[in-house]
Amino acid sequence: MWRLVALRGAGFPAAHVQRLRAPEGLRAAAEELLQLEEAAAQALEKALDSIRLALDDLRRNNLWDDRDRREPLLKALTRLKKGNMIGLAAGVLEMECVRTHIATNAQLEVARREFQRQYDLAVTYTSGVIAEFARMPRFREAVTWQNRQAVHSAFDPLINNTRNGHRRTSHQKQHEELVASYLQRYSVKNDTIGFFGPVGWANFVDQGEALVSKPGSDLLAARTVYFECWPIELLAVSILRDPLVFPWTAPFRAPFIHIEGLSVRHPVYGLLRITSQEAAIANACDGQILAREIAGRLVAEGKWFAGEMQVYNTMKDMATKGLLYCGFNIPPGVTPEKDLRAALERIEAPEVRAKAMSSLQRLEAARAEVASCAGDDRKLDAAIAGLEQTFVQLTNKQPTRRPGETYSARTMIYEDCRRDIEVSLGPELLRNLAPPLSLLLLSSRWMTAKCAEYYAEQFAIIHKELASELGTQSVGAAHLFVRARARIFGENDRQGAILQERLREKWQQVLGLDDAACQSSKFLRFSTEDLREKAREEFSCSRAGWNDARYQSPDVMIAASSVEAIQRGEYTLVLGELHAGANTLTTSLFVNQHPSPEDMIRIAEKDMYGPTVVPVIEKDQAGAIGRLSPALISPNDLCLEYARDSYCRDRAQALPIGSLVVENHGGEFIARSLDGRREVTIGELLGTYLARMVLTAFQMFPPRSHTPRIAIDNLIIKRESWRFKVEDIPLATYQEASKRFLEAQRWARMHGMPRFVFFKAPVEPKPCYLDIESPIYVELFAKILRRTIENGGPGVSVELSEMLPGPEQLWLSDAHGNRYASELRMVALDLVW
Repeated sequence: MWRLVALRGAGFPAAHVQRLRAPEGLRAAAEELLQLEEAAAQALEKALDSIRLALDDLRRNNLWDDRDRREPLLKALTRLKKGNMIGLAAGVLEMECVRTHIATNAQLEVARREFQRQYDLAVTYTSGVIAEFARMPRFREAVTWQNRQAVHSAFDPLINNTRNGHRRTSHQKQHEELVASYLQRYSVKNDTIGFFGPVGWANFVDQGEALVSKPGSDLLAARTVYFECWPIELLAVSILRDPLVFPWTAPFRAPFIHIEGLSVRHPVYGLLRITSQEAAIANACDGQILAREIAGRLVAEGKWFAGEMQVYNTMKDMATKGLLYCGFNIPPGVTPEKDLRAALERIEAPEVRAKAMSSLQRLEAARAEVASCAGDDRKLDAAIAGLEQTFVQLTNKQPTRRPGETYSARTMIYEDCRRDIEVSLGPELLRNLAPPLSLLLLSSRWMTAKCAEYYAEQFAIIHKELASELGTQSVGAAHLFVRARARIFGENDRQGAILQERLREKWQQVLGLDDAACQSSKFLRFSTEDLREKAREEFSCSRAGWNDARYQSPDVMIAASSVEAIQRGEYTLVLGELHAGANTLTTSLFVNQHPSPEDMIRIAEKDMYGPTVVPVIEKDQAGAIGRLSPALISPNDLCLEYARDSYCRDRAQALPIGSLVVENHGGEFIARSLDGRREVTIGELLGTYLARMVLTAFQMFPPRSHTPRIAIDNLIIKRESWRFKVEDIPLATYQEASKRFLEAQRWARMHGMPRFVFFKAPVEPKPCYLDIESPIYVELFAKILRRTIENGGPGVSVELSEMLPGPEQLWLSDAHGNRYASELRMVALDLVW
């Protein structure tokens, strides 16, 4: 286990969302109404039974033909079933059970009116609380970073409506729900982003208390504003509109092609012919030598080019054909502006350099102004507006992109922060965690091994096909990658689901669980010792599937009321997720928020046998955002370039996929460079793609209508959960919000749900928070249910899980005693290889 642990925590106290709980008056009115509805239902049944007995007496006493006696009873039976008590005969009204039923219904009507009154008061109260949050500068600052327009279009109108006493409209309701949605994200979820989800750090230590926490005087120890890569790329394109700039770029060959003489091996178009001029240029372009230097040399040779402009035009033509990349080489990462600056500094022509550099300087100055506004939401809003205006002036492009998408770098800049806290995790905590976690890691290793087996089979098929087509056993790695990408990696989700199902089946065998046991239980506990042999049998495998798959990354939460409670041993460990086959601390958002990234790199260097191959991601692909770019890269690692614009800053680490061939060595596929300097297994070469099948596939339990809380020793491996078809959740169908709230109370009690849950719906990318006793969160839940019905139709399922740790089980605090949701992101290393 790595000693270093990431502490992921919310940036706003969990108490914030609890302020949106219904006032006591509404909760009491709902309780009374539910009890009276139950009492009224029982009274109705008794009244109906009394009438049925009276009718039976008529039959038994041969008085059925007496219409004066029979008809009033039959009419009463029909009317009471329909809820109509008007016009009942005097004799019927004298029946004690009927009188009780009428009296109970009268009480019920009073209770309904009181409930509606209390609900209206609760809505007014909620609107006031929401308006307070809409005014809160720190909350406005958080939302400004993510959705500046929402502050103007939703937050400000809410403040004005409250100030002016306007009647609540449907627009106001939508605005309030938007505020509540952001509030739950920043208060009870462990998203790592900005100051509203800062990165903290903890360390396992060899002695001391189970946990020691020392929060700093402020929430944050550091905050940094970064550019996304795409606005810098667009700025570079705008700079290149000046024809005098092009000679100062350093073109490079597309990484996926290989040139031999006048032939180009292309993974899609096969063998292509190029001219002598194109071959001369392609062989000279390495991403480091400037275009003007190449042009000058080729013109001086006097073989193919009469002038430098002819060379530049040929380069641009080759770029259009996809053979070259001609532009400023900006690798994906968190400092694209530094790469652009380094490229511009190579321009020796003073006027050209000054003009190009001024554009970058203006954008950097605007970014610096944004960073200087930390803590002031109004100034931040104006500074971001200024940055966007500057960007538009420089590029004539929109300053945002991909609206509504997640992990898409929608805005030009972002902020990452480090939490001001010191946390140490003692040996007692690890002793409690290690035994049950070891069983989970055993099954996670098995997943990666099975994943590797599947890929090996598919690679063998593809390699054989390509060897036959190309007439060589040395198959170009780019050819194999292109075919694998379409045929294998495109099947990741489906194959991952198959593997996931196998994992679930095996865990059901290990635990001896079935539907009946899960349906009838609230909590099941197992011991590591009782499960160990069965787990070893079910998940037997010799080693992880590939070198990097030796990493497993569990997210573990601690349910405890305080640090002192943990030190007394009064805590429960809760598994959040287990990320199989990967170290989830390798991305920029973690590495660059560590006080010493070099220490993290040294730790990783000791783990691996040989260099790690890190793909240089395509800058336009989904999820290619700066804060998620690989950053735990040592000087010994290799950077796989495979896309048109894939470029590694350190050319000594560059591994263009077109320079590799794959060969079958006794059933093991080896990728080697044509110059013989590099050699790695296909698993190491494409391990990142293999990991995508298993990274989020670790789920131990099949979907059931009810799954109890399940623990191994003191580790909760499954929180109690419920699963429903969306059409079977009744509250979504009611037209009135008050009825939806009341139905939510009844529905939750019927199924034994706690007040706090998280739910997953197909129309939402992440789990959502639900407080059953909060009118506004019930409304958000109902809205998502309706969207699910509209988008998915009947049969689509929604899953709810208990919130664990709950609001009273949050140990992480700041210097002022505020409590925060949190989890510990750990890294386990399999020593077997």
